[in-house]
Amino acid sequence: MMKQVYVYFHMFLQTHFITIDAQMKLYLNYLYTSLVLLGVLLMPATHFAQDAALNKMYSAISKANKVAFEFKSLERMDNGNSKKMAERHMEVDMSSSPLKIEIKLFKPNKGTKVVYDPNYKRSYAKVYVNLGIASLPTDHYLHGSTLMNDAHHPVTATGFKAVRDIFKGAQAKARSEGRYNTVFADKGTVTFEGKSCHKVEAYDANYTFEDYKVSAGESVLSIAKKKNLSAYKIMTINPNIRKVTDKLDGKTIKLPSSYAKYAVIYIDNSNNLPYMAEVHDEKGLFEKYYFYKVKVK
Repeated sequence: MMKQVYVYFHMFLQTHFITIDAQMKLYLNYLYTSLVLLGVLLMPATHFAQDAALNKMYSAISKANKVAFEFKSLERMDNGNSKKMAERHMEVDMSSSPLKIEIKLFKPNKGTKVVYDPNYKRSYAKVYVNLGIASLPTDHYLHGSTLMNDAHHPVTATGFKAVRDIFKGAQAKARSEGRYNTVFADKGTVTFEGKSCHKVEAYDANYTFEDYKVSAGESVLSIAKKKNLSAYKIMTINPNIRKVTDKLDGKTIKLPSSYAKYAVIYIDNSNNLPYMAEVHDEKGLFEKYYFYKVKVK
């Protein structure tokens, strides 16, 4: 078929007195354009489907400026050769812009309340401990031992932000490496724990660890933000680093090549917001997050 097209095309060119070199250039342009169009037509529909599902989720998250929900999390805490899954259950009432967060803990430390308002102290949160009597709040540093005890993320990452950033970062990385269709898989609508959800998976077969030369002024926090990585994960594979805020100028550290080796998200079809997200690394389950009883105000 292609040969016949070329014969007719060649005859057309000869009829119109175009040189052989010019004929070849035009033919190659025609062939290239045809192949590009054919590739677009044959592109797997899942590429567009998972983009659509995730884009709807991002849009819903951006619109959910004021929201209340119950939140449950499991996060693996690595300490040398030992590990445990830290469980949290809380009630959250927050706004994203301006960022204000109020958390009531059910587990651990039932009755404790945490309030973050950047207009009060940008790097601190108020903690009200349940003593059975009225008590004054105490200020705690966002990245200090009290608020980061058995936790991967600071209070300011409460809500859908962490989940959104994990998947947005994975999409950008997969596209930049030309591996989008091998990394992402759209599973369509499924019933998950009795709820109608859209399921999207991401599997990075190239997940590994790499050396990274730290630039002037960089810390674990800034590197994690720049490369869309878990600051907690960076700390665990570089045990000589004491604090996430320490400047590491000129040092060479280890970094995971991406946030997750495998990640899956179930997007609630009733509101296009995350219902459950799960992240795995080379050791297995790393993080798991549930969003219940979501109310967008």
